[in-house]
Amino acid sequence: MSIFWNKALSIMENNGLRQVDLSRKLSKSKTTICNWINRDTIPQADDALKIADLLGVSVRYLVTGEDDRELSTREKELLEQCRVLKEEKFKVVLDLAKSLRHDWEESQKVPSSASQDSREA
Repeated sequence: MSIFWNKALSIMENNGLRQVDLSRKLSKSKTTICNWINRDTIPQADDALKIADLLGVSVRYLVTGEDDRELSTREKELLEQCRVLKEEKFKVVLDLAKSLRHDWEESQKVPSSASQDSREA
């Protein structure tokens, strides 16, 4: 599979975005989306731009895997604060950020029917 679809599908999975959601947002049929993915076809430029925009990345990132995004104001602020920390304090901040991300990712998971059944019993 191409870098484009590897990256796109990974971002979609991390954000709970399904192929059907992508088809709706792009006003394309589900078949078109499936064909792009199954045939490993990079969409025309206008559709590739829309996909990248929906996923919050650049087309360049989807095509090459290279991250060329500009830092947001809040990312710059966080980076500036981290740069002045001593190594031990920086590690605390980094561990906290990882923990918060893990907690957020866990909260985004849809419970399986088996675990729902056990909670209902």
